Amino acid sequence: MDRLSEMQNAPKPVVLSPDQSEGDIADIPFFPNPKAEQIRRAEEEARADQIEKEQSAALSTSVADFTVSPTTSKNITLVRNDSTFRDNHSFLDRNGQVVADFNLQASMKTVKVTIRGLVSRLEPSKGYAPISLLYNGQQFLQDFNQPGGGFDPNDTTFQVPPRLLTPGTSKLTLQVSPNAQSHFWLYRLEIQQSA
Repeated sequence: MDRLSEMQNAPKPVVLSPDQSEGDIADIPFFPNPKAEQIRRAEEEARADQIEKEQSAALSTSVADFTVSPTTSKNITLVRNDSTFRDNHSFLDRNGQVVADFNLQASMKTVKVTIRGLVSRLEPSKGYAPISLLYNGQQFLQDFNQPGGGFDPNDTTFQVPPRLLTPGTSKLTLQVSPNAQSHFWLYRLEIQQSA
């Protein structure tokens, strides 16, 4: 048998039964093969790991969509939303806030926040509506003015400093500067966790 496994296109033994109404006789382990059992177990474990990763990934993304009214969300609770909906976006005035609660899983070591937004223009020039981000009350971004010149929304991603992360219920605050001179248009807020 060992010689056959080394040969290319070698014939492989097949067990046939005329009556297979109760299953395929070839599935009965007449000659136990420890290696085949190891492979089967490894494949089952890999499938289980993949399912767990997919479920974890589904839970690790939190999204709030501000392009509809009322705002829709997944894996996130908006505990404060000062935004006003208009057409295909929501906007925040100076001092306006969006505060979102989400669950930080214990196995996650990285949290990234992606904001799709723009700063409305003060014709004929760019607008000014910088934002700050706080994680559990601690500021990690201050007075950031969204790029793009107010023409198209942009996605900008920020990483929360790992020293601020604590498993369990977490609070993310987006706040428009009290010195804003135009509106901050908010389209989407996404929080992505990873191990």
